[in-house]
Amino acid sequence: MLLYLLNRFVLKRLVTEGLFYEIIQWHLNDYLGEIVFLCYVNILMKQGGYRRVVRLPEILFLALLTCVTWEYILPHFIQYSTPDVKDCFAYLLGAMTYWAIQRRKIYAEQCKPDRLELQDR
Repeated sequence: MLLYLLNRFVLKRLVTEGLFYEIIQWHLNDYLGEIVFLCYVNILMKQGGYRRVVRLPEILFLALLTCVTWEYILPHFIQYSTPDVKDCFAYLLGAMTYWAIQRRKIYAEQCKPDRLELQDR
């Protein structure tokens, strides 16, 4: 969330041209926003007593829903919204990053010494 806010209010104003201009201006927040969105989904799932979304097919499905919603449906209803296929790639890349972070977190949890001792018994 901090990176999203940093890009939204600082980087976009600092980077006005150059190699990373298009990425920072148009796609970085889509990438980061997908990660924030998936975190929020898991907060809601936990609050509702459901299991977290950590499997790759589930995560990619939510990224696809994000893409269809923001890049296909909403441009028909919001005048300033324009469809962009590159945004879909940013959503998918954000979803894959989220999945990689979750996998690492799950793996680290499984490898804790107290868990390994319990498994050996």
